[in-house]
Amino acid sequence: MGQDCKDQRESVNPENVYWALNTLVDIGKYFRAYCYRSVVDLGFSLNEIDVLMSLGEHPERNTVKGISETVHLSKGMISQAVESLRRKELVTVGTDARDRRSVQISLDGKAQPILDRLRETYEIFVQKIVSGIPLDQLREGLGVVTQVYSNKEKMKKREPISDAEF
Repeated sequence: MGQDCKDQRESVNPENVYWALNTLVDIGKYFRAYCYRSVVDLGFSLNEIDVLMSLGEHPERNTVKGISETVHLSKGMISQAVESLRRKELVTVGTDARDRRSVQISLDGKAQPILDRLRETYEIFVQKIVSGIPLDQLREGLGVVTQVYSNKEKMKKREPISDAEF
């Protein structure tokens, strides 16, 4: 084991890392509920909101798999939400000309007012959640989270864990 790794392990209390990771999960859950609350009167499920927000923010990840990886829900849950949104005429579903097995999902123009409301709620949430944090600390913290995520992705490649193990 390299000296840097040993020094880091000895200087970081695993309980603090565990707390930090669970805290990020809690913030994510609160964010999801906060956004949902802004459109609950429109009769959407949480999963439908996740699909709409994902397509609005990451239109290039417009497959069930891409949305699933973005919002961390199962492909089955995403498929159900997409079908419901298709029936509500908020998304269109088509096949990829290059790979007919791949289903591509696109937002319909009718979704825009909902996305506008969600985006406004998202911006308010961000303003409130980062309130009082100096910009340099915020950037540093986001950099740390980005690096931790990158390390996790590297671990996934070296030590894969199947979805069944979750």
